[in-house]
Amino acid sequence: MRWADVFTAGVVAGITTTLTLILKEHLFPRSLEEWKERRHLAATYRRYRDPIVLSARELASRLVEIWTEFPTGYLDRDLWDVEDPFDLVNDTDNIHFQKYKLVSTVYRLCALFGWIELYRREVVFLNAGHDRKNKRLEACLHDVQSDLADGSWNGRDDWDEWSDRLIFREEQRAIGEAMIHGNGAERSIIGYGGFCAAIWGGDAAFASAIRPALMFVTDTADERDFRKLRFRELALHLIALIAELHDPRLPEHLQRWREETLNWRDADRRWLDREDLAAEDFANAASQPSGA
Repeated sequence: MRWADVFTAGVVAGITTTLTLILKEHLFPRSLEEWKERRHLAATYRRYRDPIVLSARELASRLVEIWTEFPTGYLDRDLWDVEDPFDLVNDTDNIHFQKYKLVSTVYRLCALFGWIELYRREVVFLNAGHDRKNKRLEACLHDVQSDLADGSWNGRDDWDEWSDRLIFREEQRAIGEAMIHGNGAERSIIGYGGFCAAIWGGDAAFASAIRPALMFVTDTADERDFRKLRFRELALHLIALIAELHDPRLPEHLQRWREETLNWRDADRRWLDREDLAAEDFANAASQPSGA
């Protein structure tokens, strides 16, 4: 065998060995890890899809009701601490019913924060940025977060004369954290009964954590209350979140309300351009079709 052939065979063998080592030590393990990560990400998406959809649907229904009846009578801060007589008279002015509506409104908002926080804890160490479904879900969650936290929405010169309240981003996460119970795979969100028991059972830390949610929804004003727009935008973004998760169980009245509201908002630029929002628009809002 000629020396050139021996040299060529040695080079080929060396290259082959090198490529084999690269594939074995780097490319194959990396591909396996990426495959495992994609599977974990998909499983996380499926695990939290239904709870997020359910909590978003329940909160959206309540927000549509609040927006339609704004300012809503049961969003009264004093009802939170009033003694409940449990008088089940079939009357919407009954104290028990009014207090239930207030507490359940706060609970629905807090429960949504809880499921979002659980989802984010699962994906924090995963490369969710390259998964289209998770990127779209994150975009929807960002919109929801902004509806509650962005104080710069009201760009009017007299913004300081308007009533407005916020739940800052870290407060939203703190509320979500307080709503979580259980460990490991058994982690979930406390139910309505556990929520009430924690508040009125002397759990001061829990009551303090969810207080921003209570303050956000209560004591709405007849005029110049910017939260009316926040309630509407939050409802629209929650419905968009449900649609993004491809859930077919979106109630018909929410679909109809969304279509009518978007058509009206796009036709009336004052509602679309937040800086042009005027106090008299609130009076006009009550006469618009809500579908709810």
